Amino acid sequence: MVRKWLENGNNKWLENGNNKWLENGNNKWLENGNNKWLENGNNKWLENGNNKWLENRNNKWLENGNNKWLENGNNKWLENGNNKWLENRNNKWLENRNNQRLENRNNQRLENRNNQRLENRNNQRLENRNNQRLENRNNKWLENRNNKWLENQRLENRNNQRLENQ
Repeated sequence: MVRKWLENGNNKWLENGNNKWLENGNNKWLENGNNKWLENGNNKWLENGNNKWLENRNNKWLENGNNKWLENGNNKWLENGNNKWLENRNNKWLENRNNQRLENRNNQRLENRNNQRLENRNNQRLENRNNQRLENRNNKWLENRNNKWLENQRLENRNNQRLENQ
């Protein structure tokens, strides 16, 4: 079975519907003794027939049938067998992933610390406010009760004084 990578009439990789890279299910990519991608029959990009870069026929690098890698048959990305783009891309991806993990971890720590501070500050404010209210209410109640008792005591003393005078 011929595996079609790009189903497009303007496909530079599949000429006249004949797949020169995949013939009869055998992935030969380049039938040339000077194959820089497949050295000594060892495919460094496709191991054991499992394509780790292009999985489940969804090619994220070649979208909408436009081959940005090979224009007019000239490979601008692999010159003299030195893959500068792949190295850069892998490094960039690894760096981004590592940075993302580090950033996430740092953000988590910072967020936790900030949340802790904010929570502590908010709790402090809430506690202070609640304590203030409770203290004010208790003081008001105690003051009122004491004043009421004192006032009653004075009134009682005055009344007793009057009675006694009479």
